[in-house]
This record gives sequence, structure tokens and C-alpha cells, in this order.
Amino acid sequence: MLAAACAATVGLATISTPAGAAAAVPEEVDAHLRAWWTTYDVPADVQGHLLAALSAGETWDSLAGAAPTSREVLQGKRSTTTVLTFADGSITVTEVQKPDRTPAASIRTVAVDGCRTTVGGSGYRNYYDCQAHADTGVIAMGFYISYTLAQGGPDQIIEVHSPYLATTGGTASPNPPTLAIRKKLQNSSGSAWANATTQFTGYGSGGSKSVDFRALVGNDTAWTRWEAKP
Repeated sequence: MLAAACAATVGLATISTPAGAAAAVPEEVDAHLRAWWTTYDVPADVQGHLLAALSAGETWDSLAGAAPTSREVLQGKRSTTTVLTFADGSITVTEVQKPDRTPAASIRTVAVDGCRTTVGGSGYRNYYDCQAHADTGVIAMGFYISYTLAQGGPDQIIEVHSPYLATTGGTASPNPPTLAIRKKLQNSSGSAWANATTQFTGYGSGGSKSVDFRALVGNDTAWTRWEAKP
């Protein structure tokens, strides 16, 4: 699903209009958004409302720093997906690849859809090149993270690399986004984390938004967090 979500966004033309202008959403953008929303069971009438808001240059709640009204976690075979739904019906979908869960004693270097697992010693596992991905329908971005989960000890981020970004109905700068490890080692103050950041300007000049997509590691697990606000 990670690769499919990204591929669905890449290749669509980015759209911009003068400030204050309102125009019909182009057919290719309309089709892309409706197909993506339908994948996550967004009702057709809500889709129409969101497209009208996009056409008018309004900012969806998912891009306005609003708190989500619901959170659903979907455990797939290859990734963990989190769907955040907001009051206006807009959604944000984040995903992180699942590494191999073979018992430690028998682990070797194994490819699992781009996420590799190795064991370097008793009580810890290293996970390499796991894709973290986020999509709001109009902006998709992500990167790859390698990290260590240490049973009974602090987890840590080994490295992050290959940030990417694609837009539908807007522009973003910088592209690719800025990527950095902000906290390498989990400690008593919280998890280790890295993030990709950019500024996104939506279709219809809905204003520039600061976009922050994080991957966090701590308490023997990895997860993602998305934030976008004016």
C-alpha cells in the first residue's frame, strides 16, 4: 500500500491559481482524490464537500492544525496504517513498514518489502530501510528509516535517508523535503525521532502550511506522526 499510495500521487500535475480565485478542480485531480478517498471509505457527499472547499481555496482540517475526531489503526501484513479523520471529513493516512518478526535466534538479513531485519546481539534487533509514508490526498511524503529496538534498553535511530514528496493540487518547497534526525536515542524524556519538513501551498491559494512528518522509535516499537498547520 505504501508504494501504491505514492505512485498514485506521482505524475499528476501540480495546480495553482491566483490568490482569491475559485475554479473547478481539474478532472485528473478530482479523479485522483475521489479514488483515494473511496479507498478509505470517505462518503461520496463528503468528497463533494471537500472538493468544493479545495476549489474555493479553503484549507481542509487535515492541513489546518486541527485535532482529528477519530483515529483508526489498521494492521496489515506488510505495514501498519493509521487513518486520522477530521471534523470536515478530510483524512490523513500514515504508514510504516513492518519488519520481519522471525524469532531472534534464527534471524538472518531478510528483505521484507524494502524493510530488512538483522540481529547484532542478544536482546536487540536492527531494522534497516523501513519506509515511512504519509498522504493527505493533496500531498504525499515520506522517507526511509533504520533503527534499533533494544529489549530492556533505549531504542535508537541508526539513520534516515531518501526523503520524497509529491503533490496533487498544490506546490511544496523544499522538494524533496528537509530530513533530519532530531533525537537519536530514546531516554527518560521521550522517544527517538526524525522528521521530514516542507511548506505546502494548496490549490486556489489556500495559504502556505508547515508540514511535519515524523517517525518515532521507543518502547520497542516504531510509529509515525503527521502535523500540518498554517
